[in-house]
Amino acid sequence: LTVIYCDSEICGVQEVDPSNPEPLQVKGNGGTDFAPVGRWIEDNDAAPELLIYLTDGECSSFPPEPSYPVIWATNNPGFNPPYGINLVISDLK
Repeated sequence: LTVIYCDSEICGVQEVDPSNPEPLQVKGNGGTDFAPVGRWIEDNDAAPELLIYLTDGECSSFPPEPSYPVIWATNNPGFNPPYGINLVISDLK
């Protein structure tokens, strides 16, 4: 599992082994830009099966639609991404 920390730029990347999980080392704390994650995936020749983006949805800068599925996990029912599924976390009660 690759965790990419991004606000308006990539702030860190952490590889997590599901069989030996370790605490996440959260980095960043600023504005939001979705495009750097798409660029990181392309630049690193990553081939994700799925991208789950945890966000407040307060951004309108999206990378082009990727070939893999995207889930936008938000707390913002008004967020309307141009592709993927907006999973509103408060809906999971």
